[in-house]
Amino acid sequence: QIGWEATPSEYIDKIRSVLAQLLRITLDSGACFIVVGDKYVRGKLMLIPQRIALAADDVGWNVRSHIVWQKKDPPPESVKNRWRTSHESVLFLTKQRTKYKFNADAIRQPYSAATLARWGKGQLYGGPKSEQRVNQDDTRIGHGKSFRLAADGCIPTDVWSVASSQSKQMHYGTYPRELIEPAVTACSDEGDWLLDPFAGSGTSLLVGMHGARNC
Repeated sequence: QIGWEATPSEYIDKIRSVLAQLLRITLDSGACFIVVGDKYVRGKLMLIPQRIALAADDVGWNVRSHIVWQKKDPPPESVKNRWRTSHESVLFLTKQRTKYKFNADAIRQPYSAATLARWGKGQLYGGPKSEQRVNQDDTRIGHGKSFRLAADGCIPTDVWSVASSQSKQMHYGTYPRELIEPAVTACSDEGDWLLDPFAGSGTSLLVGMHGARNC
């Protein structure tokens, strides 16, 4: 079983081989999402998500986003010399750098009150610090340019706050439906194929079969 290897390096090698096969069979317009937590070994964080991201890049995937799954209900920990762990990583990979399927309008959400207060009037960007910069490309928005919010909302950020699954199935790693729905909605259309190479309790397959909005 993948996950019981003696060392993190052996585990990454197994995942790398899976990623290579997934890349081989994925359509050019397709994407891949990997949900993975991290691990401590003798008090040292192994940086497993980062290692997998590098392995994905090695075999030819394009790492488009490192999404943080912030768990609203993290389990208690008895740690006294570090912060509690409350998140896992979701790596968003695409076969092509551009022209992959991404239904942005299907996942838009309302702007936050703070965003509306800062940018809602479409004011010009840039203050004294912006005027003094040497390189005009130091910021994503050019000095003096107007930034207007899209009328139909914004793309969600790369931090997803979702509670852990409350499934009664005899499986200890079930994913909540709310974690899978954004990925399926954004990167597939009705009639597309969805593959979960590990399957587990089948949450992603159920979302794919019944529709992200109606599961």
